[in-house]
Amino acid sequence: MSVEALKLEILNKIMALHNAYDLKKIEATLEAIETDRDILKRLSTPIKKDINIEELKKEQNWKPVNKKNLFQLMDEMDIEEPLEDLLKMI
Repeated sequence: MSVEALKLEILNKIMALHNAYDLKKIEATLEAIETDRDILKRLSTPIKKDINIEELKKEQNWKPVNKKNLFQLMDEMDIEEPLEDLLKMI
């Protein structure tokens, strides 16, 4: 059955309905389909063919780590466990 023939068949069935409740159910179903399409359209973003590191940094608001501050924090944490034990905890 072609799409056009299916549309006509559905329209004929709808035209035969006389109950407002049934028509409201059909309307709600159609609205749900439209909502799903809108959601999928928003979620489907094109994938970039090229990756530019500088552009990616800017998009993600990346800030480089300040080594001095990092080492200062590490010293303040005063971790006494050996590195091997810490890695096993991960």
